[in-house]
Amino acid sequence: VENLQVTDAPTQSEVKNLQVTDAPTPAPVTDKPATQEPTLLAPVVPVVAIQSEGPTVPTAAVPEVALPACPPAWDTSKTTYEAGEYIEVQSHIFQCHALYVEYCNIAEWDESLLETNPNAKFMWDDAWTHIEPCTITATQGDE
Repeated sequence: VENLQVTDAPTQSEVKNLQVTDAPTPAPVTDKPATQEPTLLAPVVPVVAIQSEGPTVPTAAVPEVALPACPPAWDTSKTTYEAGEYIEVQSHIFQCHALYVEYCNIAEWDESLLETNPNAKFMWDDAWTHIEPCTITATQGDE
């Protein structure tokens, strides 16, 4: 075993000089508003590099994609939503999660739900799954 080096263990004074620091304090958790409204994640915007010098490179036109028509708007008073049912919130489509149907029909969070199910808050938060943006038609806007 060549090039093996043996080092001395730290001395008592070196060990005493070690400092232990506190772990960082986690940020406080904020509560959601009392009324559940399916939430949107910020859209991802592609970054386009702009060439400042030299010849211009022709680019293909990006075809416009027609958004689907929106389903009926979310009704906070409705308590009969079913698994797979679609709703519209802020021009986005959401679908009631099959495992959390009970929570699709509860518009406002109530701490007492935790008494029957310790996972109720998670289920209530995830009851609606974001599908995609949509277009509100003229008849939907009049409702």
